[in-house]
Amino acid sequence: MKLRTFLAIHFSIFLTLLIVLAVVMLEIWKIQKSLTIAEHRHYESFKLADQLRQSSDDLTRMVRTYTVTGNPSYKDYFHTILAIRDGEHPRPLNYEGIYWDFIIPGENDYAPAGEPVALRSLMEHDGFHS
Repeated sequence: MKLRTFLAIHFSIFLTLLIVLAVVMLEIWKIQKSLTIAEHRHYESFKLADQLRQSSDDLTRMVRTYTVTGNPSYKDYFHTILAIRDGEHPRPLNYEGIYWDFIIPGENDYAPAGEPVALRSLMEHDGFHS
């Protein structure tokens, strides 16, 4: 076998392997991109589910506190939480999490700041189905 033929065969094999490697790397990149999108959707879904759980906890706490104290502020907070969840009142800034744990009647109050948007519509937009 001549040197030229030997080099041509090895160059062809090298070029073929290089093309296969490029195709595999492209597929890995596509899979990684779809995985990143899926992880982001999972995280957003988790945050929405946590908002539902947190608002349910807040509603329960407001009813219990109103029942024990008789303070009408807690009844008003109950209705405000429902209105925020239903999209009838604007959402305050940093509403996720423990917002209502820091509200004390007579000292600080609900401060609307964002746009009113129903939690259900946020969930439907994110792909939750009822």
